Amino acid sequence: MNPDADTHADSEYEMPSAEALLAGTLALMTGHAQSACARQRSLMAAKIGSNLLFLASHPILSTSFKAVVERMRPHWAVFAQTHADAPAPPSRASAESPHLWHAAATRLQ
Repeated sequence: MNPDADTHADSEYEMPSAEALLAGTLALMTGHAQSACARQRSLMAAKIGSNLLFLASHPILSTSFKAVVERMRPHWAVFAQTHADAPAPPSRASAESPHLWHAAATRLQ
């Protein structure tokens, strides 16, 4: 067994906290852009604003980067408030009428 393989496998998904926070924020921004649900968009925008706050005060990021992130925060706060009062979408699956995205398979492969 190769001991280096175990070390690589354990650290494969590790990244500095600032990079992880930035990656998560970008993923949320993508989700926000693609979501049709106003409530989900509002919740994602609120989380994006929170992440931007943490990025703006992260010790390893440059002053210039922090300034850019800090200027973005008010814009995301507006997005978060725009649909904050939107009702949650109705449940798609209920006991009376379950919603199936596809038909059940007739046989297993």
